[in-house]
Amino acid sequence: MGIYLFFMQMHGYEHTVNAEEFSIGEAPTSSTEGAGVVEWRDTLEIVLPARNDTEFKLEANKGSQFSYMWSSGDVPLFFDFHGEPKNDTSGSFKSYKKGTESAFSGSVVIPFEGTHGWYWKNATTSSVTISLSLQGDYRLISKNTPAQPVKRHKSIGSL
Repeated sequence: MGIYLFFMQMHGYEHTVNAEEFSIGEAPTSSTEGAGVVEWRDTLEIVLPARNDTEFKLEANKGSQFSYMWSSGDVPLFFDFHGEPKNDTSGSFKSYKKGTESAFSGSVVIPFEGTHGWYWKNATTSSVTISLSLQGDYRLISKNTPAQPVKRHKSIGSL
């Protein structure tokens, strides 16, 4: 059992350290430069407790596009903006952008049908509120409870 757990942890580590090797199609475009003047369709607030992590997901079809902007005030958070193919059971995902920032915005053309979203990790000793604004062609997975993030991705969550 210990060997199995070790390999599962290493599998998650490989996804976070060498995410570019797990690519699925073309990477979408995104940037830290403003997405211009955008009329946001959805604006959500996600409370991330101290020393905790979470993931928030959208569903989108191949070729669809959405714009996004998130901010954690002046608190830098580790983030991974990524997507997972629909009906994939292998745990694979495509990391579009990751780093440590307090804000990030851009737009994306989706390279494959599936879920797409953000993983955030708060390493501080205080709760952080993430403000996320979205516009475009997507479906919120948890529309009835937008302040409640979707369960985190098991590979990314092992950071």
